[in-house]
Amino acid sequence: MAPQKYASQMMGVWFLAVTAGDCTTGLLSLAGVDLNGTGIIAMEAALAVLAGFAIYMYRKKVQGLMGSVH
Repeated sequence: MAPQKYASQMMGVWFLAVTAGDCTTGLLSLAGVDLNGTGIIAMEAALAVLAGFAIYMYRKKVQGLMGSVH
């Protein structure tokens, strides 16, 4: 959904986000956090549901900003 002139920049942001997530996971592992525990997985699921709800709530605004692009 990014404008054509920002397509490459958005791909860079995507890769930086993945790298940030990997670094966070690595730091948590070094700190001794059990990443296979039920609490961590439940927190990830809750954050995914929250993100989905936020996207659902702002869908009309995003569609309005997109104009005639589908």
